[in-house]
Amino acid sequence: MGAKREEDGLTAKERSFCQYYVATNRNGAKSARLAGYSADTARYTARDLLTKSHIKKYINELLADQVMPVNEILVQLTMWANGSIGDVLDENYKIDLATADANDALRLIKKLTYNKDGSITVELYSARDATLDLAKYHKLFGEDDDWRKALEQLGYDASELFRELANNLKQASIESAHEDDA
Repeated sequence: MGAKREEDGLTAKERSFCQYYVATNRNGAKSARLAGYSADTARYTARDLLTKSHIKKYINELLADQVMPVNEILVQLTMWANGSIGDVLDENYKIDLATADANDALRLIKKLTYNKDGSITVELYSARDATLDLAKYHKLFGEDDDWRKALEQLGYDASELFRELANNLKQASIESAHEDDA
């Protein structure tokens, strides 16, 4: 007699495998071992489990719960578009992760490098790219999405326009940080 199946067709062990599969970034062998299957055959067990439709269906349901909704994506892009290096600097204009955390700006950081001399180099997500993605989402450039041509027809250089916009945003943020200190 086999293991008891729930209404969705999954056994407790299969359900556990699916949950571990999602939690371990889809590592099948590890998930099989963690779910209680034999370590000697975990890789083959995972492969077999992943061919079953009821297993795939449950995994897809679990993954769907982890997908970022559109509004959350737009909020993240807006945060990047409005972000500034000033959000990660302390009062002495040094990179400070505690300041970034206090400003809820850790999500602005794309890359953080600890240099041999003890300094920190930080790369933020591109405000320009985030602004463009938001503009595209809101269809500000028309159906053909050829926004550069549209700006050129109006007499603007798109690269220069966005460079100026980014500089203005940075300057406004730095000035705002100085006003907060006063």
